[in-house]
Amino acid sequence: MTNLALLPSIDYLLNRREIRNLSTRFSRTFIKEELNRILDQFRLNPPSFSTREECVALVLEAINQNLPTEPGLKRVINATGIVLHTGMGRAPLSSAAQQQLVSIIGGYCNIEIDLDTGK
Repeated sequence: MTNLALLPSIDYLLNRREIRNLSTRFSRTFIKEELNRILDQFRLNPPSFSTREECVALVLEAINQNLPTEPGLKRVINATGIVLHTGMGRAPLSSAAQQQLVSIIGGYCNIEIDLDTGK
């Protein structure tokens, strides 16, 4: 038996420990989008559940099956002959540039604000 009124809210799911633990690997926005996609699928083609907790268990199973287990970015060797390859992150950064970048993006920064004009 399936009762769509038993579908949990996104907020309820986002507050579950199992979902909060995913935030170490994925952004909240990405997790929320994935949960919305799963619940939309359940509305179109409802699985069998008779309690909210059974439904939550199915959602957790679905999200764990659908999320990538490894980060999408990996180190590769550019053997294309194209030095500034857009599909491979363009040119590698020097160690000094990497350290400078990490020190800046580790907190708030002026990514889209011109500090001279305030725009």
